[in-house]
Amino acid sequence: MKKIHSAILLAQVLSYALIISFICLNAQYGLIAAWSGNTSEVTYSTNTIIVACALVALTGVMNIWITFHYIQESQKKEELLLVCAWTHKVKYGDQWIPVEEFIDQQLGFRVTHGMSEETFDKLHADINARWNKG
Repeated sequence: MKKIHSAILLAQVLSYALIISFICLNAQYGLIAAWSGNTSEVTYSTNTIIVACALVALTGVMNIWITFHYIQESQKKEELLLVCAWTHKVKYGDQWIPVEEFIDQQLGFRVTHGMSEETFDKLHADINARWNKG
C-alpha cells in the first residue's frame, strides 16, 4: 500500500476517534453548553452516550472499510493487462479469454460492436473504387 493510502486511512481513523472523544468529553464536561454560554447544565444518560459513540464508530468502520476496499481495487488497476498480440484475448488468471468477456466480467460493461468513422471511410472508399473499376 502506498504511503498516501496509509495516510488517508490513518486520517479517517483519527477523525472518527476525535468525534467519539468529543462526544465523551461533551457528556463529561458540557463543552457545547460552555461554548454557547449556556449556564444550565445538560446531562446525558450513559446509554445515550454509548449509542452515539457506537453509531459513530460503526459509521467510521464502514467508511474506512469502503475506503480500504477501493484503495485495493485501484491498486489492481495499476497492474499490467496481458493481451495476446494475435488473438487479442486477455490473460485472466490462468486462462485466455476474449476481451469482450473480460470487459463484461471485470468492468460490468456489456459489449457490442460498431464501426469507427475511419474504418467506415476506408471501407466506403474501397467499395467505391471497386465499383468504379468494375
